[in-house]
Amino acid sequence: MKDMGKSVFLVLLLGFSVLQAQTTVEEETVRQNLAHVISRVVELEREKAVLLERYEEQQALVSGRAMREQLPVEPDALLAWSYNDAGLFLTQDGQIDAAVSLFDAALAILSDVYSGRHPARGAVLQNMAEALWLQRDANAFARFAEAEKIFAGLGEEGYARLGALLNSWAVALAEAGEIADAEVLYRRAIAKYGRADDIDVVAPMHNLGVMFMQQGRMDDSRRLLEDAREKLAGSGRAHSLQMVAVLRALTRHARLQDRSWEVRQYEQQAQQILDSM
Repeated sequence: MKDMGKSVFLVLLLGFSVLQAQTTVEEETVRQNLAHVISRVVELEREKAVLLERYEEQQALVSGRAMREQLPVEPDALLAWSYNDAGLFLTQDGQIDAAVSLFDAALAILSDVYSGRHPARGAVLQNMAEALWLQRDANAFARFAEAEKIFAGLGEEGYARLGALLNSWAVALAEAGEIADAEVLYRRAIAKYGRADDIDVVAPMHNLGVMFMQQGRMDDSRRLLEDAREKLAGSGRAHSLQMVAVLRALTRHARLQDRSWEVRQYEQQAQQILDSM
């Protein structure tokens, strides 16, 4: 009986030893896993720090600070265009004040590099005017006027550029409620583009047509929009987003005139173009 009790005791002792050994192995496994997790957390924190640093650098670039700090200050036309391009980027990003500062810097350099009314200055002035008008700054109109003087002095070479400027200026005037002045500039833009035989004439034609539609001048509106559609149809832009814009304007016009069959026709044509892209 004593031997049996001793045997049981030895078995229990052995079982406890095995269990203790298993527990030790499990604890070691847990410790190793924990160490791995801690190591991975440290790596992730480092990666997070790197990403945060890159993000902050990107934000600095977007705000224009990094661009201004990295570009050398020297009277060079390429530098001016770098400022101009950065200004366009910031304009698209909605950072108008920073964009205008870069356009100003570009103009200062171009004034030193080029004498007289160089078209490069006109381009930057137009970009500045469009940026200013995005925040409804009336100073935009003075910049448009400066750019017009430059492009008007280029003769035939400047017809297309002048047409684009006048169209943009007219859009701003229309939005400011200066409808009569806007119409004058739209018509001038159409004339300049026409003399340059430039298909972009459809832009002021479309814009003026839409403005007439808003005024209730439906016949004048339809005439311009149809002319724009025909010009695009006879060019390499028959299946372009410009054509989609014109067709949608014609759709609105037809809907206002209760011409349901034309509404369906223009809608289908616009959708077909979009589906083919």
